[in-house]
Amino acid sequence: MNKSSPLHVLVVDDDKAIRNLLVSFLSQHNFSVIGAQSCSEARHFMSIHTFDVIILDIMMPKETGYDFLKSLRAQHNHTPIILLSALDQTHHKIDGFECGAMDYITKPFEPLELCARVRNVARFNYRVEKIKQKKIVQFGNFILDLEKHILAYNEREVSLSSTELVFLKTLALRINEPVSREELSQKIAHKVSERAVDVQINRLRHKIKNIDDSNEYIQTFRHLGYALKGTYS
Repeated sequence: MNKSSPLHVLVVDDDKAIRNLLVSFLSQHNFSVIGAQSCSEARHFMSIHTFDVIILDIMMPKETGYDFLKSLRAQHNHTPIILLSALDQTHHKIDGFECGAMDYITKPFEPLELCARVRNVARFNYRVEKIKQKKIVQFGNFILDLEKHILAYNEREVSLSSTELVFLKTLALRINEPVSREELSQKIAHKVSERAVDVQINRLRHKIKNIDDSNEYIQTFRHLGYALKGTYS
């Protein structure tokens, strides 16, 4: 994200009036915007453009926003997505977050608030990308070297399975932020069930606690997933 250039936004909504309104309003507020009327058209635009944020409707014919979001995450595409929908019940929002959405706005909405949320998720994603350039994550006396793929405690290496290491690195790249079970499951070549994710996370948590039980480094967030509490260095 270049702070001197406009954010590139893709609006995906089958409602032409809402789509045109969003494209027009965001363009007036210094965003570079393209509108797509379907998920298939969105894929076409994504094949030729890079977007900082996607604003995605849920209830669309042929392919829902949920399905589109899941397919992107399965392909390891982590473009920040804001779901925009008339579905306003809590379980709808939880479903969206568990699919990998970064934000959820219900219709009707305040356009200026949407602008602020677009900037916010883009800023957060930019911070995550910068974090990926860092090599070391620390939590307590544990040191995770992201480049060497090694976890150490007081300079002594901790033995982890390949799955445990993948999960720990995934949490480390989103330090202090919940990562959904769905996203964690997609990090494994042979995608596992969410229950299997829970089992692996519990094993990892117990392995860490057996070394240092002074803190709950891997935290559980109901309906949202897991987060690693730590810092970058």
